Amino acid sequence: MNEMNKEFEYRGYRFNINVKFNTRVEKKIGGKRWHTIITNDMGVSNYYIKNEAEDDFLILFVESAERLAKEWVDKRIDNTQSTDERLIELGFK
Repeated sequence: MNEMNKEFEYRGYRFNINVKFNTRVEKKIGGKRWHTIITNDMGVSNYYIKNEAEDDFLILFVESAERLAKEWVDKRIDNTQSTDERLIELGFK
């Protein structure tokens, strides 16, 4: 199996986490393997995050991808600041 998907819904947003296995492999005996994790919103927002994780840390990265997507939704729904206010907080004048 070269790829796996997981869909989840949180507060009205639907996300897909896609894991592509062995996207990078060290060419030596016992070499390390890396996998690509892509998280994206399946709706109208532009949420898209791509990470690469070593084999030993794959589960940690997948759990983190789901947690970060949920935090993003919480900030998007609960944050009532205007775009101008958010840019001012980032140091814009």
